[in-house]
Amino acid sequence: MALDRLDEALAIARGFAEEDIDLQHQIGLFRKIEEIIQPDRMFVLEKALDLSENDDQAGAYREAIDYNDGALFLFTLFDNNQSISPENIFDALSFGWTSESYDDAKKWRMPAYREDKASFEPTDYFTLLSNNCYDEGQTFEEYVADCGGTEQFIKSSMAGYYGSNLARALEQLSSNGD
Repeated sequence: MALDRLDEALAIARGFAEEDIDLQHQIGLFRKIEEIIQPDRMFVLEKALDLSENDDQAGAYREAIDYNDGALFLFTLFDNNQSISPENIFDALSFGWTSESYDDAKKWRMPAYREDKASFEPTDYFTLLSNNCYDEGQTFEEYVADCGGTEQFIKSSMAGYYGSNLARALEQLSSNGD
């Protein structure tokens, strides 16, 4: 697959775990990755077609887009209302988790040109957070407070969950050859 700047995107994604960078810089890096892996409709459609015969690469490409989109979604949620409550964040991440809200969430969160409309990532993070809260015997508000507050939760989510999963997907895509 010809992703000319895949190594650049991978280096950026690997850097999330290695650096303590502020939230605004983080989102700039996710947007840069977006420019590389999904700059426009035609690019995504061509890559999906290029990868259609290689399930591993196709899956890695979808995951890379999903995790990058998930980080952008979470940041946009916070950026639009920096005083957003943990409860509102939790509710937003759960949008699409149930069969009643899945189709509406899919339409709202995913760019119209996405080839694979069967899945999207943010509900996976909701499940992980729900399980973590349950395991720790905490409410989500307590969980966010333990992270250092809302902004720190967003920052650590973007670097830890989204950044590490994005790096893993890009590594898999890269290891399968260009």
